[in-house]
Amino acid sequence: MFATPVSTHHSFAMFDMQKTVTLKGTVKEFQWISPHAWIVMTTPVPGGESKQWAVELSSPRTLARTGFTPKTLRPGMNISVDMHPLKDGSPGGTGVGLTLTLPDGRVMKLE
Repeated sequence: MFATPVSTHHSFAMFDMQKTVTLKGTVKEFQWISPHAWIVMTTPVPGGESKQWAVELSSPRTLARTGFTPKTLRPGMNISVDMHPLKDGSPGGTGVGLTLTLPDGRVMKLE
């Protein structure tokens, strides 16, 4: 028997890949999990309330190659993240292939 690599494909059909939105808000949670890491964050909305967003990233392994660690994002950090939003208008999207700006101004690529 021979082992061959398994190739998987992630469908981006649920995301509007033609549209890019920049979210500015506060990290609620950074989930460093396989197969995809996630940022759960809150953004301010008019009236003093906030809205929670879930931003899907690539795998922890891929993020690590661009300098991320499980501690790069911590609850309470103010960040800015570019993402392709969900087509259905739900508060979420994917940041794969875009960028994230940390509180110190460093811009990190979301491969």
